[in-house]
Amino acid sequence: MIQQEPDVQLNGWVKAKPPRRPNIISAIIQIFTKTLVIAEMEVRKLRHDPTDLIVRAV
Repeated sequence: MIQQEPDVQLNGWVKAKPPRRPNIISAIIQIFTKTLVIAEMEVRKLRHDPTDLIVRAV
């Protein structure tokens, strides 16, 4: 399959954040935030399909 060229230029869609100096507090906050997002996604998935919990246990 050949990928078609887009009709519109995609310039500026993703703007890189300016690099900032890593900080231990900001690193901990980022890890905590990402962990909460993953936990929320898992809860939503289990709420949608509770049989998935049984399948994972097997």
